[in-house]
Amino acid sequence: MFYKPEKGGIWDPSVLYFKGKYYALCMYFRPESEKWDGMWAAESEDGVHWKDVGCVLTAEHDVYKMFAYICGDKCLINYGSSRTIPGKDNDTLYFCESEDMRTWTEFLENHPDSRWYKASGRWDHMYVTPKDDGAGYWGYVVATPLPEYHSAWGLLESPDGYCWEILPPPVIEWGKLPEIGMLEGGGCEKIGDSYYYIGGAGGYARNGGYGLYTFRSASPTGPFYPDETAFRLCGFDRLPGRVFTQNLAAFCRGENGELLVSNAFDAGGTGNVWLLPMRSVVVDEEGHLHLGYWEKNDRAKGRPLPLENCYNTLITERPGRRGTGEGGRLEVRSRTELLIASDRDHPGFALTDAYTLAVQTAEYDLEQGILAQGNFTAAINPAGMGENAWPDCWRNAAVGLYIEYEGRASGLAFLLELGHPYHRTSTVETLTLEALTVHNEVLDVTGEGCATLRGVDAGALHGFKLFVRGVMAELYVDGLLVQSFPLLDKASGRVGFVARNAECLWEELEVYQLDV
Repeated sequence: MFYKPEKGGIWDPSVLYFKGKYYALCMYFRPESEKWDGMWAAESEDGVHWKDVGCVLTAEHDVYKMFAYICGDKCLINYGSSRTIPGKDNDTLYFCESEDMRTWTEFLENHPDSRWYKASGRWDHMYVTPKDDGAGYWGYVVATPLPEYHSAWGLLESPDGYCWEILPPPVIEWGKLPEIGMLEGGGCEKIGDSYYYIGGAGGYARNGGYGLYTFRSASPTGPFYPDETAFRLCGFDRLPGRVFTQNLAAFCRGENGELLVSNAFDAGGTGNVWLLPMRSVVVDEEGHLHLGYWEKNDRAKGRPLPLENCYNTLITERPGRRGTGEGGRLEVRSRTELLIASDRDHPGFALTDAYTLAVQTAEYDLEQGILAQGNFTAAINPAGMGENAWPDCWRNAAVGLYIEYEGRASGLAFLLELGHPYHRTSTVETLTLEALTVHNEVLDVTGEGCATLRGVDAGALHGFKLFVRGVMAELYVDGLLVQSFPLLDKASGRVGFVARNAECLWEELEVYQLDV
């Protein structure tokens, strides 16, 4: 969303701050060879505005995901590759060093130790973190432990970052969760008194796409435990035909050692993979790890864009409503404030959804991208659903943001359920408008076991930030990531607001053109 090279394609960026600049090092699909046999580098003064350095490493073998770490005045990397068939059994780690991020010298390769790891299994990128006492490093490598170890990654240690000893895999106490034999590592970091390992997999734990999962430990060597309450750090639940939306999230260190998370967005295959905004690391009072909004991403704001007083509005009514004048409504109070409410009238129990949808008449350049932000306060309408038994309305209440598709009475909506957190969800849906009816198709659900935001409390003030660029959309609420998701059609340039069985006051609204 913030950066991609003009030519070729990148995958799985690793970011670090080195000698006064941020660097993104990525797998690179070189147009010259039409292979993933290079490493691409980009640099940034602020972690937001990126420019090309170029392809800084090529090899006769494949060059897979790399991790970077600092030793003295040098940057070291390791990356995965293969001794056998290119693209299969990436069972080799290569290590290189550089003083300037442009010229790289190889100094080591290693392979799985068959005492503990499958010799023909994965032996791929390794996240490196200093030991607590500063006397060496731990390495968390993508590996395929032998089945009897019931583990999902490998462990190494080094006294100096150059010489590495392979250790047995860490113990994982899986509890009630299904075991998996290999996770793609996003790193392990100590935060407070706990160590957090994050690793990715596709189709795991009933998720239909790629997701990142969090494990916690009191020790860098384990045992590790799945954080069941907030297990899926990010990812998506379902989207036919797609394995990736956002890719492998990975820990990284920014300026002054700030702990961040980098990630990329697959906006349409090789050549259309973008570096996403950097995320902050948030650990809540119960010790659960979340992805947060990095405030320095505000530097992506360009010129402010106008908000109109005029909205294209659809208000649906519940079948059999009594006509008491208490239907849905839109009140535009100023250019930066509006109230929308769905139909609250109902004959007895309300068993169907009612929507109010308000879409800005202003069209924005979504190819260049926008950042929309503001605050909102929502209420369940009619009151009761999600709070009491035998409510007036038996449908879930939700509010959210809407991105309209071009030439179609439909669009993509991020919806946040209201009410008690128990079983509350956030969803991504396609909303299709037909006469006075809205048809919804649920594309993705953030529910129990997810670390991304699951709905919001009614009656409280919430803040939001919505990035949209091309086919990419990413929403944060109250400083936490809700979801990154692709648009399924070309956007019209108009955005709006949705209330479903709810009432919502949107205020302090602002829209900025992205300047990245």
